[in-house]
Amino acid sequence: MKKIFILSMLIVLSCGYAYGWEMYVTNESANSITVYTQAGVLIDTITDPSIFSPRQLVFRENGNLYVACGSSKIVIIDPNRNVIGSIDLPFQGGGLAIGSNNHLYVGLTNTPAGSTIQEYDENDNFVESFNGGIASLKPDAMTIGNNDNLFVADNGHSQVVEFDLTGNLINKFSTGAASYPRGISFGPDGFIYVAGDGMNNVSVFDPNTFIRTRTITGVTAPYGITFDPENHHLFVANFGAGNILEYLYTGEFQKIFVSGLSAPDHIAFKSQSTLITLASFMATPKAGQVILAWSTASEIDNAGFNLYRSSTEDGEYIKIDTALIPAKGSSTQGANYEFIDAVVQNRKTYYYKLEDIDLSGKSTMHGPIKAMPRWWYGVRE
Repeated sequence: MKKIFILSMLIVLSCGYAYGWEMYVTNESANSITVYTQAGVLIDTITDPSIFSPRQLVFRENGNLYVACGSSKIVIIDPNRNVIGSIDLPFQGGGLAIGSNNHLYVGLTNTPAGSTIQEYDENDNFVESFNGGIASLKPDAMTIGNNDNLFVADNGHSQVVEFDLTGNLINKFSTGAASYPRGISFGPDGFIYVAGDGMNNVSVFDPNTFIRTRTITGVTAPYGITFDPENHHLFVANFGAGNILEYLYTGEFQKIFVSGLSAPDHIAFKSQSTLITLASFMATPKAGQVILAWSTASEIDNAGFNLYRSSTEDGEYIKIDTALIPAKGSSTQGANYEFIDAVVQNRKTYYYKLEDIDLSGKSTMHGPIKAMPRWWYGVRE
């Protein structure tokens, strides 16, 4: 009698919706906004005569996207990626943020008498302007801190300025001489991350002492920075090199997420749910191949699946199917799927992700799981 020992890795998900995100990138020189899946696949390019020199962008609670533009407008884009309106500004728009009060805060740049921040209510009605008495404030980027205050990357003074949501100046600190901050975000560790265009780095500051604790290098004229809502990786709009870079929040470089962009300025993530209930996702190693199998409990408006492979868990994942694997399930019935990856080497570990894509092009990633193909030897009793 022979006993054959085979190891496999299985992910079992509880019933419910799976979650993912889309990345929206403003391309300042191309006057466009490009949209990518979690796998870095381009799924849309948004253009309109009103989208001129687009900069920071944010999503409101209703799902509409607000984009600050050099045309002295805030352009409003609906969830179907159609331009539906705009807010006229007295000068060029720079930084944008949505407060916990659902008010929109807009940084005005290049004004004759020094820039200000304008506040608009939830219906896009103007409320007030403020600058904390800082002459020539240049709010190129803004974010809401963990204390619900507004933090402003002041490019003109190489500093970060903190306001409460009624416009009162709370604090400010230097980001370094000639650092010219262009992007700002709070990390999952609670620290303040600031993109320094003049220093070609991202500096990390303690939110209590405002002391720089470390720097992240390898960037060229970084502008917008933000963290994805799922893995909390840091994404940098690498303006000078025309790409988006991905890092762990601790600073370890992961990969070039997308390249070939035209002056990428800022990044925004749109969290989304897809109507797929994934019951299991399993990788079974064999000699010279890995069998990937997954099953769903239900599928609504599902177009199909893609599979991705990487040699490291946090490395670049490459699509291994040549065409979309068509959906077989329905809203009332799931389905079983199998794919054989034969382009592998024995005794090497591989990591896999599964992507489901709905009929509108939205995608969600699952995994990773891993397997190590090898020759299996029987043991005779």
